[in-house]
Amino acid sequence: MIRNVAGLLEAFRQKSASSMPSYDEVGHTGMFGDMYEGLTRELLERGLFDGCDLRVVSGKVVNSKGILSRQVDCMIVVGEGQQLPFTTHYVYPLSQVVAICEVKKTLYSSALSDSIDWFTHFRQNVAEGGKRRVGLLDDAWRGIFGESLPSEEEMKLLPVSRRVILEHLIVEAVSPARIVVGFEGFCDEASLRKGVLDLLDAAFDNPEPNQRRFSISAFPNLVVCGQASIIKLDGFPFSAKANPNDWYAWFASSSYNPLVYLLEILWTRLAYLLKLPPEVFGDDLRVEQPNPLLWCRAVASPYGDGWEYFPVLMEKEYLKASSGLGSWEPEFLSEVEFDVMNLLCAGLQVRADCVEIAKLFRQRNSSFGEVAKSLKARRLAHAKDGRLELLTDKCVCFILPDGRFAAAENKSGRATQYVDEYLNRRQTM
Repeated sequence: MIRNVAGLLEAFRQKSASSMPSYDEVGHTGMFGDMYEGLTRELLERGLFDGCDLRVVSGKVVNSKGILSRQVDCMIVVGEGQQLPFTTHYVYPLSQVVAICEVKKTLYSSALSDSIDWFTHFRQNVAEGGKRRVGLLDDAWRGIFGESLPSEEEMKLLPVSRRVILEHLIVEAVSPARIVVGFEGFCDEASLRKGVLDLLDAAFDNPEPNQRRFSISAFPNLVVCGQASIIKLDGFPFSAKANPNDWYAWFASSSYNPLVYLLEILWTRLAYLLKLPPEVFGDDLRVEQPNPLLWCRAVASPYGDGWEYFPVLMEKEYLKASSGLGSWEPEFLSEVEFDVMNLLCAGLQVRADCVEIAKLFRQRNSSFGEVAKSLKARRLAHAKDGRLELLTDKCVCFILPDGRFAAAENKSGRATQYVDEYLNRRQTM
């Protein structure tokens, strides 16, 4: 469903942008920019759910302390706001703002840098904590680390490499999505990647005490320029898996329809905010596969907690050949892993000190530790306090006709769709 909507919006965007008059025909910078902001608002409005009192406006955001943001080109909001007299601009409380969007007719490094500065100001002066959206936060943490969300007491014991990430995610879960939309500028995915890495290099030109701070938290959730995009992989909803040393691919790029990424980001926040069913995302068996751009790790330094960065360099030809889409499959398991998942899905405990469980592992030439490590890597379950816990909300386990054992999250119906299509293919062979 989401890909169908995004495809219609992309066709509308391309047709509308191609019909825009040139600057010389308009002759006014403000009016020229207003056209592209208006087009962006129209795109966002067409991508929202009906009947949820969602609106797309321009204006400013105000937090609970009365601090105003800078001018916002477009913001997606819920409910009524304060309209400024004799204007089309609004002031909305932070708690009612779902996303804020910077619109650039032409996006190059200087405009991208300005947008990052804008979001940095927003993060430092306007963003604030709020009631934890535990479901959203828990899903993000599980996707990154393959563990359940730490408790308040457990948070105090986390290493810096995880504590800083968790602090970022806590604020991110209650903050509006931040999006930059450029219609022209960087000509392709490779040049957009280079533009981001060049900005990062520039941030380290000065000695550390005087360096311009490059904050992952302030960086937009999505940067769109033409057909290319940069996506933040912080679990809202896109994520990658942290490695054993807590290095993590925080940013990726793609040349696949950027409006798919935009809708995924918006709809994910709306799904948690408005308690929408997971089925709104559809059960498509094609999944986005962006190209990793920047690995990062949180570290402590004499100047405070910060980040280490490691860029991922990819040839332009490889990026051009990348489709940006892959086929979704469930996790295929060994027989003992399958038995364990069935026990967990039935609500039974799987403990390391259980005699019967230990016997099961011995019979299958395995161990509690091996199974726990494998299921964690698959984001299905993890070990905590000597027992296994599910990392899924609606897990299903099934055996395919070819004898393979499988399990997967099925809250959107994707696993059921996979089985149906698999069986249909076998019948036509």
